[in-house]
Amino acid sequence: MQSLDKTACRRLLAGILALLGPLPAAAGLLRLDVTHSEAGFRIAADAHLDAPPPAVAAVLLDLSRYPNLDPGIMEARVMAHPGPDRWRVRTITRGCVAGFCRTVRQEQEIVRQSCRSITATLV
Repeated sequence: MQSLDKTACRRLLAGILALLGPLPAAAGLLRLDVTHSEAGFRIAADAHLDAPPPAVAAVLLDLSRYPNLDPGIMEARVMAHPGPDRWRVRTITRGCVAGFCRTVRQEQEIVRQSCRSITATLV
């Protein structure tokens, strides 16, 4: 499962770079940790993007354009905006592994702490 998560993270980075436009941008996945507990999975990733942090944050927080970040994201909709730096987002994604395909609907709580720190928590 971890290799699939790395592939998904790399696709996401490629999507972010494409949306950043003409900025001279390079990316690298520096760390990916996947842990499992009774509460579920926790995925933490560190990546390097050669782009200004405010530009990266703007791409990550343009929730209507999430389907452009990854072809597996079919829909992203803001369900609530309880504060200037908080969003509740419903996503519909489609993924296939070895011919088995699945559509996943989920909600995430997205919180921007700064232009360098954005947290998405699966609800």
